[in-house]
Amino acid sequence: MARLKDIAKETGLSISTVSRILSNDPNRSFSDEAIAKVQEAAGRLGYFEKYRMRSKALTTMQLSIACILTSDHETYLSPFFAALLEGVQEEVFRQSSRNALTFHTLYVKDPSFPAFLETTNFDGAIILGRTTIDTIQRLKRSIPILLYAGVNRLGNGVDEVICDAESATKEAVEHLLALGHRAIGFIGHIPQKDETINEHRFNGYLGALRKAGI
Repeated sequence: MARLKDIAKETGLSISTVSRILSNDPNRSFSDEAIAKVQEAAGRLGYFEKYRMRSKALTTMQLSIACILTSDHETYLSPFFAALLEGVQEEVFRQSSRNALTFHTLYVKDPSFPAFLETTNFDGAIILGRTTIDTIQRLKRSIPILLYAGVNRLGNGVDEVICDAESATKEAVEHLLALGHRAIGFIGHIPQKDETINEHRFNGYLGALRKAGI
């Protein structure tokens, strides 16, 4: 069965671009050529077949779901976020066989995003990418149910599905230390003094070095 990454490979476009085209993102600014290329590849590869809606299976439930992308476009080229984005969209299509769903992939940095948010009633949204509590609180004014998926815990009562980035980084550094390495660097975001963004990978990195007395 074809997946988003298969269509992306076939068309030469990113997974996030393919996802936004297939979900009819109202903020999209893609060329007609790109849209046609994605739709043709999706049809030819049989992407829609496994999600074909059967009218007899539909319930009376009507839901509107959004996947909100909060980071730069390049973020969603990474294997981690590309897999999350693909998983969200595939599950939405799967659920569409039982419920009447509308789904939008939205990019928070698009100029038209605030206006679209005010004029569209969403039942819930999944947030992918680096974000802050302030952003979550602003979105909550328009969307009743929010779920954050990522690598850094936000806390403050936010519903989250995250990986244990701090423990994973700590374990990686400890492995390098066990091999005898001492000059170990960190490539990633280093939080500044006044930032409200948590960076647990950096915390895990520092914690492992401090434990080793480095």
